[in-house]
Amino acid sequence: MQTIIIAGLLQFADTLAYWTSTPSISPLPGMDTFYGPVLTSLITRLAGAATLVFVLNSLRRKSLGPVTQSALTNPTVFATSAA
Repeated sequence: MQTIIIAGLLQFADTLAYWTSTPSISPLPGMDTFYGPVLTSLITRLAGAATLVFVLNSLRRKSLGPVTQSALTNPTVFATSAA
């Protein structure tokens, strides 16, 4: 699901950049060559931010994992034998 969202944002940014580079074929009549790069940059940064959120969220879920006994509640004493 995450890959689809990021790929969709990047494809939208690419399509928007193409449309604004040739305004005669653009389906958005109000879009000119000034707004295109600004919106494309904004969408690309949004894709980067979304990717960062997805990665940090997955790392947080992996670090929590299944809750087991911690070392504080079940301490292990390491004994050394002097033989």
